[in-house]
Amino acid sequence: MKTFEINDPDKPIEEYPGILGCFCDGYLSVIHEALQPLEACNFREYIKLLEEISEVDNHRLIANLSSGAKEIIIEYGSCEIDLLSQIPSISVCQDPEPENSSPGYSPWYPIFMSDDFSIKQISSDILVISEAIKADYNRLLT
Repeated sequence: MKTFEINDPDKPIEEYPGILGCFCDGYLSVIHEALQPLEACNFREYIKLLEEISEVDNHRLIANLSSGAKEIIIEYGSCEIDLLSQIPSISVCQDPEPENSSPGYSPWYPIFMSDDFSIKQISSDILVISEAIKADYNRLLT
């Protein structure tokens, strides 16, 4: 995963080119509407369910993304960041941990547009992934 380099500490994250949103402490902050379908996904409950039924070691989702069929692999101990970082049309980064961070420090993960993808492709991919997660979650409950 790429590290997000802050080149201007006074510049709000919303002003960085290609920013779509940000994850921190398991919560999504949507900056661009393309990520809004993810707000309906309960990643924690989904991953918890996978761990409970012991499917997480080998669990896979197949999603027909704008770049073609993509196998999303969810391993034990995964989180939403691991899942989202497998979507080619977005780029999930990690902020560099400050040198003097406190024990309660939580990293944040800005989500950017990947090069060579349009916002229309990203919106489509996010919708497809969101629907696949919700459908898989409901299937696992039965």
